[in-house]
Amino acid sequence: MAYIGRDIQYGILDKQTLTGANGSKTQWTDLTYGVGSASSLLVSVGGVIQEPDVAYTASGNVLNFTEAPETGDTVFVVYLGKELSVATAQSDLAYQTGTGDDTVTPITTLNRSVPAAEDIMVMLNGVTQVPGTDYNVSGTTLTFTTAPVAGMNILVYFLGIAANIGTPSDGTVTTAKIANDAVTTAKIVNNAVDETKLKDATVSPAKLTSDTRSYFNRNDIINGGYLVNQENNTAATDDAYSIGDLFNYVGENSTTTSLQTSGGPQGDRNFARINIDNANAQAGWVYFLTNDDCQDYIANGKLSFGVQAKTTSGAIDTIRIGILKWTGTADSVTSDVVGTWASDGTDPTLATNWSYENTPSDLNLTTSWQRFTVENVTVDSDTKNIAIFIWTDDGTITANDQLDVTEWQLNPGATVNDFSSPDEATALKQVQYYLEELNYADGTHQIITSVQVYTTSLAMGTVPSQPKFIAPTITHSGAGTFALTNSGATREVCSNVTLNHANAEGGFKVTATKTTANLTAGDASVFSRDSTDTTWILLDSRL
Repeated sequence: MAYIGRDIQYGILDKQTLTGANGSKTQWTDLTYGVGSASSLLVSVGGVIQEPDVAYTASGNVLNFTEAPETGDTVFVVYLGKELSVATAQSDLAYQTGTGDDTVTPITTLNRSVPAAEDIMVMLNGVTQVPGTDYNVSGTTLTFTTAPVAGMNILVYFLGIAANIGTPSDGTVTTAKIANDAVTTAKIVNNAVDETKLKDATVSPAKLTSDTRSYFNRNDIINGGYLVNQENNTAATDDAYSIGDLFNYVGENSTTTSLQTSGGPQGDRNFARINIDNANAQAGWVYFLTNDDCQDYIANGKLSFGVQAKTTSGAIDTIRIGILKWTGTADSVTSDVVGTWASDGTDPTLATNWSYENTPSDLNLTTSWQRFTVENVTVDSDTKNIAIFIWTDDGTITANDQLDVTEWQLNPGATVNDFSSPDEATALKQVQYYLEELNYADGTHQIITSVQVYTTSLAMGTVPSQPKFIAPTITHSGAGTFALTNSGATREVCSNVTLNHANAEGGFKVTATKTTANLTAGDASVFSRDSTDTTWILLDSRL
C-alpha cells in the first residue's frame, strides 16, 4: 500500500521502523523506548495513521495490533511519550476523536484548552494536517480551513495545553532564577521592603537621598563635641549649667570643670573635664531634651546613646549612664535630677517625677578614650522630657582625679549612630536658641544708640541674634561695667542698668541710669562698655 499523506513537518520526535509484517504477526516486542500506553505512540501501517486503543495497544516495549499488518506493509512508530528511566512511565499524551459533519467546527469543544495551533496534532482519516494552514485553534475551539466531509474520522493529539502555573510557594524562587536587573521599581509594592530584608552593611550613603542621609547622621545632642562654650562656667556648683553651655552639672561642690582643647579622641576634638578636688566626691552631667524634641522618640519607641569617656589616672574606675524620663509638666523639669546620692555601686535616688528608663551598669574607664553606648532603650508614651545623666560611680576616687567626656550622640532607634556634629557656626546658632551671651570685651564697644529723652537716663530696645526657646531670663555683668554718653556730655559709668524681655521672639529693653544730669533730651545717646571691665549680657532660655 503506497504512502498516503504529508511528510511530518513539525517536531523532532523519535521514529522507529518495525520489520516482519507477514499478515499474521500482531505483536512486536522490540520497541526502542518503553511507553506508558498506546497514546504515547503515533503508529502508521502502510502510510495510514492508526487509532490508539482501537487499532493497537502498547505498554513498555511491547506493541500489539488488533489486526496483523499485511505482508509488505511499512510499519513505523513515532514516540510521543517515552517511559522514564525511573519506575513510573511518563504521563500519557491525551487525544480526542471526532467525525466530520461538513462544517469547519465538527468538534464542538476540545477536551482541553490549548495556547496555539502548533500545540495539537490533527489527522483527518489518518492524514496529518498543517497547523495554521489547515486548521487553527483558540482555547477549546478547533476551526478547520476547509470543512471535513461528513463521516471523516478526526483524531486530535494534545501536544501542549494552556496551564495556570499559579503562585510559586514560599522560598521556591532562588536568586539564580531571577535575571539580572529583572526586578524594577514598578514591581515592588510600596513599603514592601523593610529593614529585615536588607543585609547588614549593604546600603551605602551614596544610595540614600540627602534627607535620608541627614536622618542617619542625626544627633539630638546640641554641641555634643563642645564646639561652643560661651558662658565658660568652671565653678562646679550643684545644679548649674557648666562647660558647653547646655550641660547641667550635678554633684557635690568639691569639683571644678574645664574645657580641654587638645588630647581629645580625634586629636583636636574639644572635651569637658570634671576635676574631683576632694576624694570620693560624686559628680556628673545632665543633658535635657525639650518636649518637642522628645516626640520622635515617643513615636519610634526606642532611643540609643553613645559617648566618649576616659579618666586621667585610672583611680576613677567606673561611670554609669542613665536615660531618664520626666513625667511632670512638660519643659518644667527639676534640673537637679538627683534626690539623694548613693554609695558606690548603687544608682542615685532621683528627684520626684524623674525615673530611669534603662538599668545603669558599671562602665569601666581607662586612661584611653572609649566609646560607651546605651542602646535600644524603650521610650514610654507618657514621657514629657528626656535627660541623659552621666556620673561617677566609684567610692574610691582620689583627690584631683579627672573624668573627661565628649562626643555625646543621641538618636531614635535600636542602635546608636556614629557621632555627628555640625560646623562651629551652625553649632553656635543651635546653642543660641537656648543661651546667648552678648560679650563686649574690648574698647568702648558701642552696644545701642538711641534718642535721649531724660537728662540722667535713657530707655532703648535691642534684638538678639535669633528668637529663643522661651522668653529668656536676662542677666548682665553689672551696672558699673556699662557707660552712657551723648553729644557734649562726658562718658559716665552707669549707676543702674535694667534689662527686660518681651517674649521669646522679640528683643529686650535696656533702661540705664547715670548720676550726673548732663544728657541732652533729643540728642542721640550711646549705651556702651565702660572700656575697662568685662561686659556682657546673657539671655538664658534653658530648661
